[in-house]
Amino acid sequence: MHSQGTDNMSLGLGAEELLARLFDDFFYGVTIVNADSEIVYYNGTQAAIDGVLPSDALGRQLDEVHRPNGRPAPTLAASLSRTPAMNQPFLYKTASGRLVNSVQNAFPITKDGVLLGCVTFIGEYGRIMDAYAEAAGARSIASAEGGNGNGNGNGGGSGTLVIVDSARAHAMTSDAPLTSDGVFQAVIEAAHRAAGSPSPMLFTGERGTGKDLLARTVAAASGRGGPFLSLKFGTVPESLLEGILFGTEEGAYTGAADRPGILELASGGTVYLDEISAIPHGIQERLSAAAEDGRAPRVGAAGGARELDVKFMSASSMPLQEAVSTGLVKPGLLVRLGVVTLSIPPMRERPGDVPLLADHFVKAYSSAFSKSAEGVTDEVREAFLRHAWPGNVRELKSGIEGAMNAVDMEETLLNPLHFSSTLLERLFREQDGASSFRDGSRDGAQRPAHYLHSAAEAERIAAALEAAGGNAAKAARSLKISPQLMNYKLKKFALKKKITVQVG
Repeated sequence: MHSQGTDNMSLGLGAEELLARLFDDFFYGVTIVNADSEIVYYNGTQAAIDGVLPSDALGRQLDEVHRPNGRPAPTLAASLSRTPAMNQPFLYKTASGRLVNSVQNAFPITKDGVLLGCVTFIGEYGRIMDAYAEAAGARSIASAEGGNGNGNGNGGGSGTLVIVDSARAHAMTSDAPLTSDGVFQAVIEAAHRAAGSPSPMLFTGERGTGKDLLARTVAAASGRGGPFLSLKFGTVPESLLEGILFGTEEGAYTGAADRPGILELASGGTVYLDEISAIPHGIQERLSAAAEDGRAPRVGAAGGARELDVKFMSASSMPLQEAVSTGLVKPGLLVRLGVVTLSIPPMRERPGDVPLLADHFVKAYSSAFSKSAEGVTDEVREAFLRHAWPGNVRELKSGIEGAMNAVDMEETLLNPLHFSSTLLERLFREQDGASSFRDGSRDGAQRPAHYLHSAAEAERIAAALEAAGGNAAKAARSLKISPQLMNYKLKKFALKKKITVQVG
């Protein structure tokens, strides 16, 4: 283990074994100092970066091991300010004389306002870029939902790189967006018409509408044999991001080597840029030039730019006019990436898709969870149709997934009770006289006063039916509920056995 001496730490972080299990084989270097800036933990990765033994670093002052080159280390800055130092580029010289170009995230540790120490995660530029390049070169298969990139470079704070190989991309055509809406269907048809051209495509729409799914579907239909690379721009420092995207030439910075960038590795395929408003301005300028010229020089290149064979697709959940007026997106980037611009309508503008998608997700999760559910009850469907869906398809999918966890193996329909522990619970609580939640066990031992199966609610329905002469539709109007909801309640209360009901 590389965590000698940690039993005497004054940080309250636990024993040597815990730190070793957490960090000894971590991709990033990890250094922990106490309040006096003495190194009390130093993992194996950091030892490999610095070229020293952990035992030679423990107990020494940080600036003896990481000799600053022009400014204090982020660890010391964070300790003095009592605030994290995030994504800080830092060039330092090791005790062995090696120069290390790094990006660091330092987090001070305090208790009752007193500084106990600081933990710092350190990534070496060359090591991080090698990991991204290796992942892209291998064309690893990642989740179609945009999970992690399966590359070692996806540690904390490094953004997200999702890589899907060409075979997977072509297999994803069955995951095409489901819709019965004429406007959305026209958008999908227009996207497929432009799929085979090299022209960049930009998809706009609220979060959760399925922009990334449409992009993958179009990429699968494009006929391009290369990989589909989805890039989500998070907290990667611009200087590091530039090298990851465009590659580097030896000498570009201290320790830089000849490395291809993501755009080169995506040759023959598609690069999907998620949320263009999150792209740093300097990168926007280079991407704009690359999209226009089909060429991109590596960082530090003295010669000409390299040819690119990449189809750009991108997305924005922010209205384009707002993105430009606020300065988040440069007009030039929008012009180049938006050669074909298509807008996906939100769920509230295509209500016909709600039951279609609900049934689709129920069947999908039912299969995944080995259950028997095939759809939702009329009451759930009606509540769904009344909802504005601010989270769009993503909100519906998440709600269905949560409800499926409450479904018994033999149940075939999702009812309001199944949503009692999901974010969609409020849909049914807010219904006028239609709340059907209970607190407590499934046998209903504990029930709120407004529970659907309560005697008072059943009596109210029965009284309305009597007053309407047994006409369910008329009773539904008097109760201000839909005929479908009335029929659902009649079945739930078995009122047809007690009252002669005229449904017409």
